[in-house]
Amino acid sequence: MKKRLFVGLDVHKESIAVAVAEPERHGEVRFVGTIPNTPESLKKMVAKLGSENQRTLKVCYEAGPSGYGVYRHLTSWNVDCLVVAPCRILKSPTDRIK
Repeated sequence: MKKRLFVGLDVHKESIAVAVAEPERHGEVRFVGTIPNTPESLKKMVAKLGSENQRTLKVCYEAGPSGYGVYRHLTSWNVDCLVVAPCRILKSPTDRIK
């Protein structure tokens, strides 16, 4: 069975910030870095993260003005991707809104 790796993206017009989380209960969560927002650099990042121990990537990012271009690229490469609407994220009544 292939290992999974959860990938979180913060997508901006010019760049994408990448963070990863291990699926284990006490798995490592780390910031990988920032890449340019281009299909070539996105594909290179997917290849690098997926090739480490033959991992299956589970990617998600927040829906925003950058659209679904990243989603279309990732799904065309058979990467499981989820776009999350910010209004659908559960919040505690005590959470502050900036």
